[in-house]
Amino acid sequence: MNIFASDLDQTLIYSHRWIKDTKKEFIAIEKKEDKVISYILSDTLKEIKSIITNNYFIPITTRTLSQYRRINLDDLFTPYAVVANGGIILINDEIDLEWEKVVKNNLAKCTSYETMLKKASFLENEKGFIKFGSADNLFFYMIAEEDIFNKNVLNLIKGDFKKNNWRIFDQGRKVYFIPNAITKGRALKYLKEKLNSTFVVSSGDSLLDISLSEHSDLFMIPNHSALDYKNKMNSVGIDNGFDLAKNAKIFLEEKHKKSNR
Repeated sequence: MNIFASDLDQTLIYSHRWIKDTKKEFIAIEKKEDKVISYILSDTLKEIKSIITNNYFIPITTRTLSQYRRINLDDLFTPYAVVANGGIILINDEIDLEWEKVVKNNLAKCTSYETMLKKASFLENEKGFIKFGSADNLFFYMIAEEDIFNKNVLNLIKGDFKKNNWRIFDQGRKVYFIPNAITKGRALKYLKEKLNSTFVVSSGDSLLDISLSEHSDLFMIPNHSALDYKNKMNSVGIDNGFDLAKNAKIFLEEKHKKSNR
């Protein structure tokens, strides 16, 4: 079967801030401390349910394992999922130990988590810094007050992180520090081969998602994203970001029809 692989936050699911001015019907999909914090468009849920009758749907997120498990996907049968930016693969909600070994071997080529966290520790003294967080001990992130924290200080360590096979991703309020061994694209490639899939449609809205395009036949970018798709042969911009699942279904159906001719 073919695959629809997608990032979640700001791609398929949204916080109240993103949807408060729309008149579309949304369904609460995540709670934290009894407060609803994420929603999915009801039409998106319907499209994905339709997609999984003949294809695999694989959520691929930078969320930690515990953060991912907060999302209520009970209405969707998703035997495969990728969390921790590709560092963990779930099969029927159990960690894939085979992939865990692959990741461990690849991480040996990168400087250790502990060493890189120590290199970034000076950021704690910067105005606007809130805290560091760990993503399943695979990588770490910083949360800061975006309007106060001086992002220019990141330039002081970007070169050093690059030499140590790590990357820094500025995502606004959150800044991610991730070893090169961990990417969403690597995890997608592994699952694509494991499932013997020959056609993949993927979607994402940030630099953390770009690696998905390397192992996809088509990579969809929502209109609210700052990513540039015009110079990428397999990428397409979707005018209405809420229609990603709808477009994925169309592309998958077209491929299915061509395959049956």
